[in-house]
Amino acid sequence: MKKTLAICLLSMSILAACKTTKQVTTAKKPVEEAKVVTEERVANPAIAKGKTIFTEQCGACHRLKMPESFTAEKWTAIVPIMVQKTNKKAAKEVINAEDEKAILAYVLSACKK
Repeated sequence: MKKTLAICLLSMSILAACKTTKQVTTAKKPVEEAKVVTEERVANPAIAKGKTIFTEQCGACHRLKMPESFTAEKWTAIVPIMVQKTNKKAAKEVINAEDEKAILAYVLSACKK
């Protein structure tokens, strides 16, 4: 009996020592960060309008990407595609050409260089 108890305790000790712990950390940027705009960017009406449209329209369907997330080349490819998807989903023009230019002005004003 003592032998069995000793073997069980030893086995449990070995298993406990082998246990690995995985620490999970998530680095999520809150949506509020996408709303932060410098004074210089707010002074430009097209950029301010683009920020508003970006926050309201893009944020209505998915988590906002920070303008700094992509390069100018990537943003100029993404925005037209997303505008087309938005308008198609709504079955009407929700974001017109002027609004699209404003969104581009906003994201390009702070994009990755």
